[in-house]
Amino acid sequence: MTFDFEERQGDLIDSIQPTDSIVLGITEDMKLLNKELRSRIGQPQLPKRKVGEVAVHQHQKRYIFYLITRPKPYNKPNYNQLESCLIELRKACETYGVTSLALLRDLDEGLQDKYVKQLLFDVFQGWPGKMVMYGD
Repeated sequence: MTFDFEERQGDLIDSIQPTDSIVLGITEDMKLLNKELRSRIGQPQLPKRKVGEVAVHQHQKRYIFYLITRPKPYNKPNYNQLESCLIELRKACETYGVTSLALLRDLDEGLQDKYVKQLLFDVFQGWPGKMVMYGD
């Protein structure tokens, strides 16, 4: 059994429901990787985490999950680090009872969509939720 996965056109922040949790890529120094999102939601004030971990922030009725995918913005991402983050994300979703996730198609610049999607399907296999990937 696989989870419900959907791809949609549109803006992540403008398109989601108030109860949808958000998944964002971030660096170890807590810098949002997506410049547009950084300008719209600001820099998160979170406890220090290491690459491969997930920082969690509750905002109203939703959780924002920050995947720590690389040390600095200029470092190249890799699939092993992303996979570690996704495993931690799945654990966090199960811990907090999250069953609705929204993320950007370009979760981490420099990684190919087809491999990112394959990691998502591998890690979230059997998860009882819905994941929507937004992008242009």
